Amino acid sequence: MRMLKRIVQSTPIPISGVMLSFSALDTLFQSLEHPVASYGPVKYICGSIAFLIFLVLTAKLFLCPAQVRGAMDKGNQAAILPTYSMTLMNLSVFFKPFLGSISFGVWIVAIALHLALVIRFTWHFLVKLRWDEVFISYVVGYAGIANIAITSPAYGMQPLGKLAFWLGFCCVSIVLIIALRRQIRLPEMAEADQFLFLVIASPMSVCLTGYVKAYGAGISYPLLLGLFGIATIFYVTALIQVPKFLKRSFYPSYASFTFPFVISAIGVRDILSYFTSQHIVFRMLEVLASVESLIAILLVLYTILRYIRHIRQAVRF
Repeated sequence: MRMLKRIVQSTPIPISGVMLSFSALDTLFQSLEHPVASYGPVKYICGSIAFLIFLVLTAKLFLCPAQVRGAMDKGNQAAILPTYSMTLMNLSVFFKPFLGSISFGVWIVAIALHLALVIRFTWHFLVKLRWDEVFISYVVGYAGIANIAITSPAYGMQPLGKLAFWLGFCCVSIVLIIALRRQIRLPEMAEADQFLFLVIASPMSVCLTGYVKAYGAGISYPLLLGLFGIATIFYVTALIQVPKFLKRSFYPSYASFTFPFVISAIGVRDILSYFTSQHIVFRMLEVLASVESLIAILLVLYTILRYIRHIRQAVRF
């Protein structure tokens, strides 16, 4: 019991981003055509890892309340707390075959929690804005609103998903402008916070995926291609920074290597699936989807291994 408590205490809160990545990886694996990737147990392994981290972070709420309060008072950490509620949305879908109608209640609770976290963050860090404390990660919670759209088809709640997409898209557009302005005008920041720049790959990809999931056959080509174009630009912008960041020492913000690249790969695969359903073939898009999927999987595995090493060292001391 004492060892478990030390593990909980030593687990950095930003691992929540890695947790979200694993909860989304099962969706990515299902879309792959490789027999190993599409194999059932792979999906359950990803979901189980996400659930295990979720339990650790939930225990942290009760065993280490001071750490959680400290994170909520720091913009760079408070910004990623909504990944907890986003993961809960995804886990509700993951456990739906086992929980039945209960999973819908969990989904609603996750949405309520997410909106509460976003409202609190907006009041404390955007209404009371300090430019030197603004990070690209500020957009995470607002992009997470579009995660409601991604998970809505599992409960037949596409109308709510459509509303969530537009709300998330509008919020993301506004907050991105604020965050990018800070990045351009005040580029200097602590090394640990520099990793947060990679988050730029995620917001439009979340919106893109949410749009495809919620609208289905009612998609507008101009909007779809526009979202894809912007998401791709942000993805490439983040990707070219990865080699540089991989050479640096480990920080909890290493979590930025994970979800942005996973959701980008999912977004490309969702577009590919949509075009395939419309009997439209894009070979280059197939190649892009495969490359992004491989990059995402490798980065998630690398990051979780670095986290495990970090936690093991912390527990020993």
